[in-house]
Amino acid sequence: MKTKLLALPVALILPILGNAQYVMTDTASFAPTTVPFGPEVLNLQKFPFDPSLLTRVTLEIKATLECYMTAENRTPYTLKARSFVLGDVEAAGPIADLKPIASFGYVVAGPVALAPADSQPGGGPDWTDFGGPLSATEVGSASTTDPDDFEPFLGSGTFPVAYSGWGGWAVWGVSDGEFRVKDFRGFGEVTVTYEYTWDEQQYGGGTAGFWSNKNGLALLTQADFDYLDFLCLVDGAGKPQDFGALTTESKKLFSSWLRERSASNMASQLACQLAAFVLNVRHGVYQPTDLIPAPGCSDSGFLEAAWLIALANDALCADGFTPKGDPNRACQELLKNALDNANNGAY
Repeated sequence: MKTKLLALPVALILPILGNAQYVMTDTASFAPTTVPFGPEVLNLQKFPFDPSLLTRVTLEIKATLECYMTAENRTPYTLKARSFVLGDVEAAGPIADLKPIASFGYVVAGPVALAPADSQPGGGPDWTDFGGPLSATEVGSASTTDPDDFEPFLGSGTFPVAYSGWGGWAVWGVSDGEFRVKDFRGFGEVTVTYEYTWDEQQYGGGTAGFWSNKNGLALLTQADFDYLDFLCLVDGAGKPQDFGALTTESKKLFSSWLRERSASNMASQLACQLAAFVLNVRHGVYQPTDLIPAPGCSDSGFLEAAWLIALANDALCADGFTPKGDPNRACQELLKNALDNANNGAY
């Protein structure tokens, strides 16, 4: 097994020069639970971007607090009351300055007329329901544009985000009264957004066969090889495969590696199709946000190109040798098929 993490500002998925702005996001939700809650940990997807093309990383937390509430007015007067919510829900990312907070502190219901205490028949109930569930939603975000902060968000796998929160409800407008809250809970989601640039110019591309022949080899750059060496590529035996400096000999090595992929090791097939697809993205045949048919790899049957690259690379980092009978072979074959079909559809 080979695991590679981003340590240097090497060229990754995207071309060297960017002229268009794009975003890539991942979201993880936390289910309704009693308030206060956490800290609990969510995992968000990393993407293998070049730090020189990545312009901003943003963490956002969206949280909802809700409950049912009733109140009693103990004064001899009919009063108009309002329901007030307060609280904070925080997400803590992998760097200290990235801690978005969703803050609550405002009226969410009312004015509601509260009958006087011990009212006469027909004067209304002593306890009044504010309706429900009362609900309040807030969003908080925090961003970084410092390239020194990007490393924890880039590469293979996921990064952790811890969320925690507290909250409370109160009544405004009653000088002497009592209120009751039940089913108080909170839920929400955390989203990471990558903003990046890339060059839309198209240079041509295609199948693994194209990239192994003289036409494809002529398009290769050192930046291409730098990125391929960042990935968890393997040979037919499952050993790590790197290419190093761009020379005539390394081009021959790359060509042979593509042509000699092993059918007995699905990871080898996946690695070669991934390399060809990455080059198709780098050279403008596909945009990172293009939807690629990927049956069995997602609920919708489609994945954005950048997502497909990230998932395929994660699969190779986890297991570089998948012969028949290997439990990871089936998943790798689905990813390989999606990449192969996309490469065959390149123009």
